Amino acid sequence: MRLYAVVSGTSPSASANLRIFRLITASRTRRSAALGRLAADDKFYVKDSQRALDRKLFSHE
Repeated sequence: MRLYAVVSGTSPSASANLRIFRLITASRTRRSAALGRLAADDKFYVKDSQRALDRKLFSHE
């Protein structure tokens, strides 16, 4: 079985999907910096989502 990954640089959605995939595999510090760039590049805000995710993942309650 062969798996093929096709990423088109001309498609904004494919580009955004690739960046999101890279965020998943990045360290927390690099992910936070990349999330800021992603928000600036694509004009949507993810800082509140990141904080909410951090609270959920790192909460010890």
